[in-house]
Amino acid sequence: MRYRLLGPVEVFNGEQAVPLGGPKKRGLLTLLLLHANETVSTEKLIDALWGDEPPQSARSIVQSYVSQLRKQLHCDAISEESTILQTRPAGYLLKVGSGELDVDDFLQLAEDGRTALRSGSLDQASTKLAAAMSLLNGSPLADLANEPFAQSHIARLEELAVATLEDRIEADLALGRHSHVIARLDVAIADHPLRERLRELMMLALYRTGRQAEALNVFRDTRVQLVDELGIEPGRALQDLQARILAEDPTLLSERAEPETPGNLGVPLTTFVGRERELHELRELTKKERLITLNGIGGVGKSRLAIELATSRKGAFQDGVWIIQLGPLTDESLISQSVAAALNIREQPDQEMLGTLLDFVRNREILLILDNCEHLIRGCALFAETALSHAPNLRIIATSRESLGITGEIQWRVPSLNLPDLQQSSLEQARSSEAIELFHQRAREVNNRFVLTEDNWATVVRICERLDGIPLAIELAAGLCKALSAEEISDRLVDRFSLLTGGSRTALPRQQTLIATMDWSYDLLPEEERRILRQLSVFSGGFSLEAAEAVVDENAEPLEVLRGIVSLVSKSLIAQEQEGSNTRYDILETVRQYAAQRLFESGESANARNRHLDYFLDRAEAAEPHLHAGSQETVVASLELEHDNYRAALDWSIDRIPDKAIRLAAALWYFWDLHGHLSEGRRWLNTALAAHPPGSLTTWQGRALMGAGSLGRAQGNLEEARRLLEQALKVYRELRDEVGTARALDELGSIAYLKCDFQMGESLCGQSLALYKKHHDLEGVASSLFSMGHWATTRGQYEESDSLLKECLALCKSLSFVQGQGAALASLARLRLHLGDTVMASRLAYQALEYSTRIRDDWNIGFIELVSGEAAKHRSNLDLADRHLLASLSHFKTRGDQWGFARSMRCMASVKRMRGQIQPARSMLEHSMTICRSLESQWDLAQALEEQAHLVIAEEQDLERAMNSLGAAQHLRDTVGAPLPPVDQTAVFSIIRRAKIEVGEARTSSCLEKGRRWALAEMKQRGSGSTSETRKREAFPID
Repeated sequence: MRYRLLGPVEVFNGEQAVPLGGPKKRGLLTLLLLHANETVSTEKLIDALWGDEPPQSARSIVQSYVSQLRKQLHCDAISEESTILQTRPAGYLLKVGSGELDVDDFLQLAEDGRTALRSGSLDQASTKLAAAMSLLNGSPLADLANEPFAQSHIARLEELAVATLEDRIEADLALGRHSHVIARLDVAIADHPLRERLRELMMLALYRTGRQAEALNVFRDTRVQLVDELGIEPGRALQDLQARILAEDPTLLSERAEPETPGNLGVPLTTFVGRERELHELRELTKKERLITLNGIGGVGKSRLAIELATSRKGAFQDGVWIIQLGPLTDESLISQSVAAALNIREQPDQEMLGTLLDFVRNREILLILDNCEHLIRGCALFAETALSHAPNLRIIATSRESLGITGEIQWRVPSLNLPDLQQSSLEQARSSEAIELFHQRAREVNNRFVLTEDNWATVVRICERLDGIPLAIELAAGLCKALSAEEISDRLVDRFSLLTGGSRTALPRQQTLIATMDWSYDLLPEEERRILRQLSVFSGGFSLEAAEAVVDENAEPLEVLRGIVSLVSKSLIAQEQEGSNTRYDILETVRQYAAQRLFESGESANARNRHLDYFLDRAEAAEPHLHAGSQETVVASLELEHDNYRAALDWSIDRIPDKAIRLAAALWYFWDLHGHLSEGRRWLNTALAAHPPGSLTTWQGRALMGAGSLGRAQGNLEEARRLLEQALKVYRELRDEVGTARALDELGSIAYLKCDFQMGESLCGQSLALYKKHHDLEGVASSLFSMGHWATTRGQYEESDSLLKECLALCKSLSFVQGQGAALASLARLRLHLGDTVMASRLAYQALEYSTRIRDDWNIGFIELVSGEAAKHRSNLDLADRHLLASLSHFKTRGDQWGFARSMRCMASVKRMRGQIQPARSMLEHSMTICRSLESQWDLAQALEEQAHLVIAEEQDLERAMNSLGAAQHLRDTVGAPLPPVDQTAVFSIIRRAKIEVGEARTSSCLEKGRRWALAEMKQRGSGSTSETRKREAFPID
């Protein structure tokens, strides 16, 4: 096992990342790791995780987390004593071995480095301290930064990290690496502007490089900042150093100079950003491996990484580090001459240059960098194999877009720079990203006024994301900051190849523009591989080998396509990913756009895109019948995996081949509903329907109308949904498709239920049930049973609801229908909640969640969270209720589901009110009521009015206004036939009893009646067709 805390909390079992779940479980594991091999009491864990307000079930939750962690850490669940994670009488102990925890490694390396520094072993000190710093992966415990218990640990680890950095720089300064440390100090001082030791080291480094005035400016700036911000003067050490610099104290230059190592590595003109982890790994590899090839797409930074790696290892090769630039070379027979020229070796008479070169390197300790090998790949392979076999102390680092392919070669793929998650990041987290830091530094080089701010950091992240984290592309984009803002650059990235020009004039021509870099890679391919790459550009979001074989030119043999893909992977133009037993391929967006342009120029685009459309249309139509069946889980996962390809196929066909577009959209609508892509699905379906030839009736038209109506219903657009579903019903009836008719009736029944016309809903669902049974459509039967059972709960018909839902659940189990089981269990949970059995409601909801998360049933997950939140609220577990309701709110908001959003908002208002947070409660309740009125949902409005009564009591103790609200709610419930559920009766009836005592029975009855009259007037006004704006102005005067 390998545990990482010096960044986001991560656990690796070998190379496999272990999923850790939410922040509380991560926090528990972190606490155990921070006290590794010690018993941590359960009380200490609970106190750290929840503070002064732990949930009642905190001990059980801790036990559950420990149980889950044991499984994830592959512990022996039978014998407690043999597990990695042990249960002790007082708590828990996590066994961590030597080298398993990065914090332990960091502390040991840092201490070893400091010891070496104090004893004068400067090379050892620098190496150890650099190794310690390479373990840092951003801010320690980054994903627990908001957890109170983590604050002191984060502060301690950050302090140790800065102190270690200071020690490393001190060691490097003592070694004479003055210029080398200045860039690191620039970054460190920006992050820790008040740290005087960093300023002292910067002054010393600048002074030793002959920049006395700049060194004194550092002191001046430091003093201004300290006085302005803290009202103090710089410390004695800084003041003494300033005086010594002013006096040009010769002892400041008495440290030993770095010994000159032979070689031809120049000093880069720009700072090297990031790659600490990669450098650490590669440094370790160079100690034991003799040939390392850095592979990667053009512009990913292979050459710069090789130079930085070689620079850091110069001291290990007494005969020098030499770089051979092969880019300008066109004849592979001249490779030996190029190497010899770099090493200043002259040709000897009567001996070939290769022989002379081999004689020179045979007994020397040399590191060679063969840079840009891809266009001379065979010659470089022969040279490397020959040289390494003759010189035992020779090491070679090659950079190439494909491997050399010889024995003993270590292929090391250079990744793009890391990017922050835009949805979960802040400005500070963005700063720690390598890609963002590179953009920031290069932008500052051309425009010293450019800074990352709260206003532009997200735009910079989007720029770097769209450029795939490729350093060359990011540097070219950042260079535009001399004339454009980040937002203007982002807006113009649609044509990235025309925009990203103007690289360094001294770079090779192919490295001056993004398109030249891509041209270089493309031109090196044989024609057959160019054709395959071009046609693979029609894919979006990755592809399988089967899909590639179907889409690449129909005349190509499958084996030919496979060979081409394997070669393109080896040349870093296609990425290969392993997903279980399946291999999947993907193309970076920059490469894909380039190849797509080449595809268009070749005249092959239409045929390739038509084959892509046909392949994914066949897949969608084959999957559609299984979306309601036992294989649902696998099918839904496959559709989500290929969702970007379905989007691409729709985008291509919607205007060109409308009959295929409507078929594809119709086949996908249920998947869109399941995974919450409601707005997108409606857009595709409505566009496809608009393009459908008028007057023609097809099954696909009926299905598309069904889908558009169903998704519209889910988002609260009931009138539009009803119109579309009635059109679908008409199409199905004219086609004599009784199963389709049943589905349309089922959906129309759902709309009737939502409009609180329960009698019509029951009638329509009853008709659909009869047709489903007639045609033995068992999934359809389950659907109708669910609708009737679910709404029977609302109507207070609890025994009937229980019977229908259990029948639905049994049928879904027999069919292995995952979604149906989740939905039935969730509705049974709601039934138990209405009856007041909140414990059973929570248990059933938990079971339901297990099914729904397997297929990412977005609506049901949100519904389950809502039921769980209400159950927790009724048990007064407000923290748990908050977590569930926030999750519910997020799900429904993302879906655009107004019903679910309004209900979640009402329940959250109730929790806020129970906490005494009256103003937020009122705001949330008003928001919920506004949505309920817009949806004309009398049942939902009744529930909101009941909560308003509680809120009025809590806020103003105004019993009369509370009675107004309850009277209005009762009238609405009586009208639609949805009685007050038992779970709410005690609280409501207690308010009424209190009112009768405090204001009298007559006054209570009068206030209740006033509320009923208002509700009746409100309903009449809505029925009279008054405008929504008028209703909005006149609504609910009792507020």
